[in-house]
Amino acid sequence: MNSSLKLLRATLASLASLLLVAGCRDATAPLLLDGPVIEARTVSVLPGEPVSIRIENPTAHQWGFNLCANARVQRSEGGAWVTLPSLAICTMEVQLLMPGQQLDAEVPIPMGATTGVYRVLIEFSRDGTSARPVSNSFAVE
Repeated sequence: MNSSLKLLRATLASLASLLLVAGCRDATAPLLLDGPVIEARTVSVLPGEPVSIRIENPTAHQWGFNLCANARVQRSEGGAWVTLPSLAICTMEVQLLMPGQQLDAEVPIPMGATTGVYRVLIEFSRDGTSARPVSNSFAVE
């Protein structure tokens, strides 16, 4: 097999893998390949309950974040995502997410949250760069 055909096959295999990964995510959650990834592990919650999430760092960089201060719950309203106000009192402690690290966490859903479709956004930073990945969606009932 010549080298051009091998390169074409490798490229097509990479694209197929990327499409498979993208196809498994919520269509409203952009696929972020250069920053942390957030997965909501709960299908539905009640107002006042936490949503379980998994945070993964597939990059070669460490990222800093503060789950209390940097996590935001967003509700889908008329095709747009609206951030719910947070009443949390947070410390300024920064947690590091190391390359390849996964961690499980919980983000509280406000007591007054109405029925609907929600997601979690977390802001991460490193070396003057920021990433704001969002989770797949989940329901508040």
